[in-house]
Amino acid sequence: MSLEVAATLRRLGYRVSVMHQATDAKYFIAYFNDWRNIDAAFGGINQDYPTPGNYFSAALGCENAQYTCDPALDRRMAALTVTSAAAGSNDAWTRFERDVVDRALVVPVYNPKGVNFVSKRLGNYQRHPTFGVLVSQVWVQ
Repeated sequence: MSLEVAATLRRLGYRVSVMHQATDAKYFIAYFNDWRNIDAAFGGINQDYPTPGNYFSAALGCENAQYTCDPALDRRMAALTVTSAAAGSNDAWTRFERDVVDRALVVPVYNPKGVNFVSKRLGNYQRHPTFGVLVSQVWVQ
């Protein structure tokens, strides 16, 4: 996938070089420790709680995402977490998301999809968009 993204960036006029690591361990060592010498990297986010603040802090927060670390963004996310909870609305997060998209801090490359096969013997099947099959809710005859 990285070669496809690099080719697309080249067609858009960017100078791109791709660095491959021999193992996952070496990739993550470079990803987390050599970020001052890397302009972009592939990463993923598995949201552990489905709220905008949880997603954005993992994707952009200085504690988790050194590539996009911006203390002003951290302060804004902290404030939004409080104000959106108090207001009971995610409208402010929607505006924040538009700002993030305009700055191209995070570029989605793909959206994973889950596929589950079930039988007639399975009952109460439920699939959560983040967590997948809710195993604690199903039963088998």
